[in-house]
Amino acid sequence: MQRLVAAAVLLFASTAWAATPNVAGKWSVHTSISDTEHQQTCTFIQKGNALTGECTLDQGTAQLTGTVDGTSVTWKYDSAYQGTPFTAIYQGKLDGDSIKGTTDIDAFSVSGEFTATRVR
Repeated sequence: MQRLVAAAVLLFASTAWAATPNVAGKWSVHTSISDTEHQQTCTFIQKGNALTGECTLDQGTAQLTGTVDGTSVTWKYDSAYQGTPFTAIYQGKLDGDSIKGTTDIDAFSVSGEFTATRVR
């Protein structure tokens, strides 16, 4: 009986460690690329480790897709700047109500940093 209880406790503990963090909701995202600052709001919808949703940009809204893998959070969206289409790719680490990491804009071959803060 003691072994059964110990096995159940171990199974529960390992399942708890494997749980995917919840990043669903609205996030304020500050991005710095090539000495240019940008502010946007992204709303994540999470199902398991998959993300969908949208980011509100200066040019309107963009649909996003992404994933959550432990504390790693990635998402991307397609947009355009002065008629040139691009994909913005965000890769960061979740720390409580903050995500910090890097962003790449493929069409312009530029990279930068971002900080996202959960909006309560």
